[in-house]
Formats: sequence, structure tokens, C-alpha cells
Amino acid sequence: MSGVGVGEADEIGASGYRARLYEDARSGAVVSADDWMGAVFGLGFRAATDRAGQMDVLRRRARGTLAQVVGKEALADDIRQRRLGLDEVARRCLDLLPSEQAAFLEAFACGANTALRRNGSAMTWAALDSVAVAQVLFQSLGSDGAELRMTEVMRRSLPAPVVDFLLDGADDWATDLDGSPGTVAHAPLPLEELRDLVGKRPAEEGGGGPVVADTRPLGSNAWAVAGAGGTVLANDMHLHLTDPALLYPVRLVAGGRSACGVTVPGLPVLIAGTNGDVAWGLTRLYGDNVDLTPVTPSELAAAETVREVIEVRGEQPVEVDVLRTPWGPVADSVAGEPVAFTSTLLDPGALDFALTELYEARDVETALAVFNDSGLPPVNAIVADAARRVGWTVGGRFPRRSGAPGPRGLSSPGARPPAEWLAPGELPRVRSTASGTVVNCNNASHIVRDAGLAWNLPCGTRSRRVARELAAGRTSAADARALQLDVEASFYEFYRALALRHLPAAPKGALLREVREDIEAWTGTAAPTERGLALLTALHDLLREALFAAVTWPARTVDERFTYCYAGNEVPLRRLIGALSQGLVPAPWRSETEFVVGQLLVGRKLLMRTTGLDRLPRWGEANRLRLSPAAAHPAAAVDVALAGCADTVCVAWPDFGAAMRLVVDLGDPAGSSLSLPGGPREGVAMADHVRSWAAGRSQRLWPAGLPDATRTSDGE
Repeated sequence: MSGVGVGEADEIGASGYRARLYEDARSGAVVSADDWMGAVFGLGFRAATDRAGQMDVLRRRARGTLAQVVGKEALADDIRQRRLGLDEVARRCLDLLPSEQAAFLEAFACGANTALRRNGSAMTWAALDSVAVAQVLFQSLGSDGAELRMTEVMRRSLPAPVVDFLLDGADDWATDLDGSPGTVAHAPLPLEELRDLVGKRPAEEGGGGPVVADTRPLGSNAWAVAGAGGTVLANDMHLHLTDPALLYPVRLVAGGRSACGVTVPGLPVLIAGTNGDVAWGLTRLYGDNVDLTPVTPSELAAAETVREVIEVRGEQPVEVDVLRTPWGPVADSVAGEPVAFTSTLLDPGALDFALTELYEARDVETALAVFNDSGLPPVNAIVADAARRVGWTVGGRFPRRSGAPGPRGLSSPGARPPAEWLAPGELPRVRSTASGTVVNCNNASHIVRDAGLAWNLPCGTRSRRVARELAAGRTSAADARALQLDVEASFYEFYRALALRHLPAAPKGALLREVREDIEAWTGTAAPTERGLALLTALHDLLREALFAAVTWPARTVDERFTYCYAGNEVPLRRLIGALSQGLVPAPWRSETEFVVGQLLVGRKLLMRTTGLDRLPRWGEANRLRLSPAAAHPAAAVDVALAGCADTVCVAWPDFGAAMRLVVDLGDPAGSSLSLPGGPREGVAMADHVRSWAAGRSQRLWPAGLPDATRTSDGE
């Protein structure tokens, strides 16, 4: 871990705000002021200096005006955003904000505009723009209702026991919040119904595209542990990998207090970080915060129609009619029937900037209360304090629902979605467990399920691995950094054993011999040099698509756009594989062995086509970084082999992975660290930053040489 220091200060001031800016060794934002308003003013200045283009793209993405600057490739997204009407929601949200939060947004905007003027830019920033940036983050971590569409269509088209099986909440890797193994009780295997579905699938069915939705593990890892040396919190957020990086490093100093961590450019809050007394981190919670309500023909006729005009760079403007009902905009259809979309995303009272209160939090209890009463997307919040206390809770607004928790489809026609949220005091909390540990890697917990906060939850493969390492005594900050880079991939041992069981022990043909040797060479990790893993991941994905397509095909007859997007699908998948010999081999394959070997050969062909190699690739040859643009310029091409996969603690996919790795050591701040896949400043060479991140290197979180409080003078 490398250290950082700070250089000379740049004093700035405007409209009564004052701040002093420092440059650390890797160009991150270090801001000092007399109070938090001044510090946020300085943050706005630095963010607009370093990331103005990204800030503009983020606000345009929320409002549906991105095509105006990037062209028709953004048109589909702009149409979706205009239908949601987020711009009007943002205006109402701003009006509802408490005065102190609104003042923070104004301070940030003043700082941003001071920087933009100094840099000769015609761009301006307003408090409303920060709300738009928060909406982008809210939307990326929230639901679009896909799981409700899935459940509704399955219930209309499949036998009830099959639906229960496919949406089974059991988790073979169940890990509770304290790191202990959870209990597992599977839904019955409806063998007769499944066999009937596989046997009756029409030969011509299957041309409508993939059935299994994109299942990249959007979310994060987070844990906190009170070890012998003090309290350590670790958080690595899994998001799209972009140029510039989504997250922005910052340290704010206000009088005798300071806060350090990461934000999204355009926001006045740290979404993960520490103030020296308390540390906090987030993971995505696949919350049950959305409703889809059928709209009858008479209701559709009575809907308000708003015509939106979308400017498209290099093209003629596009007009879109948006229909608004009392239940929300008509944003989609299910089985050909229009549905209204209701979500906390569209509730102007469900988004705020209360996380600014964490700047002054002194203990776990205070931090938990802040998260419970914050307007956020649904998240798991992991917190720790210097007194060796740890805790977990949820952040966001959650509708008060009637009925048993669990999978839901469409709301009843004419029934209004829930209009009341659960009160902050009703949201669950876990404090200072007997193990001294809290851990969540997006996985289910019985607390969340029982409270009815979420049901479409991933398996606990990563949480189980983290919990075992912590239980083995690996609790230091250095251990946390190593665990964030852990590439143990035992998840795929199941598929290795399956492949070797069906491949000939001594293949006579060159193709099967190559396949077997490749799989036998795998040593159980997702290191870039590994052989075999690329083929095993391909086998997994091909089996998943083939088997779920075979047992859900009637759903496509009800809704041709049906996708199976259950986040916990690994459990029913392995149970289907285990029952292949009992009549579940899909056509045209005639036996279990023919089916499995056939998928291996298809996977080999796909891998060679995508990599351009004339042999099976090593993992690093298949898993190479591909940054997505996050500003109005093409993303940099940085050719890096990525360690990790979708099912290791170190999550890595070509365009997806750890958007930051944060470790906070509250007992020894010098042991705290941060790693980002890029530099803080857009439009400058970033390859070295990216390669350093990919290699697992990090920088010290606390810059050296900065006074705790600084007084400055007015004047730009």
C-alpha cells in the first residue's frame, strides 16, 4: 500500500463560502474549511474541475437528454427516462428537502459554478442537478419491475409447484449477517411437472432470444469485524467499470472534524467512508420497492398524455407520447397489457441527502439511525465505530405491504400501490454480534425476508467465503485487502466434476482430449493464468440457459419478452442438473452425457470465436477489461487481464467489477486504504491507475501533512 501526501493549498471563496483545496499525490480532492458547508462548497469546486463532463452526462442520463450530445445510441434510454418523468420528480424532491440538505446542494452548486467560470466553461450547475445525479444512482441500484413481470407471467403459464421451485428462497450457501451458516429448506422438486414441460416443448420454440436475463452480480461486498487490533470495515462496490471511474475520492476537513471516502461526482455526500469515529459501507439490497398495476382500456383512455420532444445529435428530433395514470406512468406492458410503474424512485419524498449527517456521527447507533431515515435506493448498510462496535441495517424507503412476504406479480387492477412507508424505527437492525462480525455480499438473510423488504436475492457464495476467512482469524486491515482480492472459485467445482464425469476418461478424438485436459488443469481459482475456468463458466451459462428455457417455455407463449431473472437461480439450476437422468434432458439431446458434452463443445467454439484464439483460452485471455464511457468521449482502451469472476469475492467481468475497494482501520487510520479503477480527473491518461487497480494495489486513505482546520479569505 502506497502512501500519499498533500501539496500547497489553493484558497477559494464565493458567496460567503470559503475553502482551501489541496492536491494529494494521486490528484484526489482534499478540501479544508471552517464548517461542512464550506467543505461541500470546496467539494463542488473540485468535482467540477475534475469531472465536469461526467457530471453533465449523469444529469442528462436522469432527465433523458443524453442523445442531445452523444447521438442516437442514447435514444432508447432517453425514451425510457422521459416516460418515467424523473425531471419533474426531481423538482418536487428539491422542494421537499429539509432546509439544511437544500443548503448543502446550494453550496455544492456554488463551488461547481465557481470552478466552471474559472475554467472558462459555459456549463452551469444547479442544486436540481445534484438531485438528478442521485436519481441515476437510485435507478442503477433499484428495480425496474422485471422480477414482478417474471413472476406474473410464470404464474399465468406454469404449474404452481414449478413456479415455487423456480423461485425457491432456499440457499445452499446461506450465511446470516453474523457470518454463521443459515438454515436451508428446499421447495419440493416437482419432477412430474418438470418432465412434462421438457417433453412437450415444441421443436420450433426457442427463437426469441435468451430466457435467462443478464445476471452480472450487481452489488457489493461489505463486512465489519471487531478484531484484536481494533475495528476494521471493508467495502468493495461492484458496478459498471467506466472511464472516468464512477466513484470519486475525497477528504473533507471541517473545523476539527474530517470525513474521507468516495462520492459520485455531483453529490455532496460520501456514500462510503469514515469520519474517524465511524465507518460505513453499502451493498445493494434487491428491495421490494416497485409495483406494476394493470391499466384497463377505460383507464388508459383517461390517462394524461404528455408529448416529449427528444433532441438527437445529428438526427431529427423524436416525439414520444407519455401516458400518466394515478398509479404512475405507463412504462411497460406484461403479456401485451399496459401496466403502470410505481416505485420509490418516482416518489419525491423517497430521495434525500441525509447521509450528510454521517459527517458528525460518533457511534454505530447514530449511524444506523441515519441510514434508517435516509432517502436512498434499497441498500444494506454496514457500519463500525472506534469503540469496537459493528452493525447492519437497511437504508431506503420500504412500502408497508399486507400479506405474506415473498414473490409478487402484478398488483390487482384498480388497487392503489401502498401509500405508506415503514417507519425508520420498524426497519431491522443488527448490533455487535457475538462473533464481533457483520457481513453482507448482497445475499439473503432471514431478517430481510421475514420483514418483507426483499425476496429476489442472490445466493450467499461470496458471504460464505468471507465469513469463513473472518472466522479463521483473518481480521486485520491487511487481511481485508487480501480478501477483497480473493479469487478462490470453488463455486465451479460442481461443474468441473460434472464435466469430468461425462467426458471420456481417455478421449480418442483431439477435441474431447483438449477439453478434458483443459478442465483437468484448472486448480480452483480465477487467476488470469488459469486453464479450464473459461470453459467451466461457459458450461455453467449454457446449461443454465438450456435448462431454464426447457422448463419455462410456456411463459414465452404468454409474453414473448419473458425472461427468467431470479437472482437465486443457482439452487434450482443445480437441482435440475441433478435430475437430468430422470427425464429432464432437453431436446435434441438424447442422454445426459450427450447433453453435457455437447454444451462443452459449444462452449469451446464460442470461446475461440470471442477470443480469436485457435485453442481454449486461459482465464485472463477471456476476461479482459472493457471500460464503458461515462463522459461525452470514448472510453480509454486499457488492455488488462482481470483476476476474479462473477462468483469469487473479487468480482470481475470485462465491463463490471469493483468500482472501488475501501478498507477502514478505525484503530490505526494509517492502515486504511482505497483503490479505484482510474484516476480522479477525466480526460487525462489513466492507464497506470487502472493497471494498479487491476493488480490489487491501493493507496493510503488518509493523506499526510494536512492541518485539521484551516481559515481562508474570501475571493476567488
